[in-house]
Amino acid sequence: MRRILTSQKTFANHLDDFEALQTAAPPAPAPAADVEMADAEGPSRILTPYTPADAVAPHPGDADPLLASRVPPLPSDAELAALMAHPPLAYSQARAAWGDDGAGGSRYPVRVFCEVCGYWGRVGCLKCGARVCALECLNLHQEGCVTRYGL
Repeated sequence: MRRILTSQKTFANHLDDFEALQTAAPPAPAPAADVEMADAEGPSRILTPYTPADAVAPHPGDADPLLASRVPPLPSDAELAALMAHPPLAYSQARAAWGDDGAGGSRYPVRVFCEVCGYWGRVGCLKCGARVCALECLNLHQEGCVTRYGL
């Protein structure tokens, strides 16, 4: 963790490196078609429905609409095969966008971490603005900050 923090690379730098490697890499070969097993018993099923060993007697409250289960049906084999055939998404494509909380800002504040130990940075250096967690880390940071910036 310290090595990452001392390199002064942000997550955006690592993400840019990852995306550059993804674009430079040759395209992945198409996945092989699903082969039906000749010696398998019955039709092939990726997901099998749950069947309890003992049948449970119905409860009088089962007809209550407030207690009704809203579990969606299992996807078919064709739907699962179509989902598995697509290549995985890159991080920038798969991440969700922050929603507004109605006040125009993001829902959660940005987390800032200590530059020395990686804990939550609550205190800021007056010279360079770096965040540190406590007085001990601030003293360690200021030793490097003076030599780094010549202040």
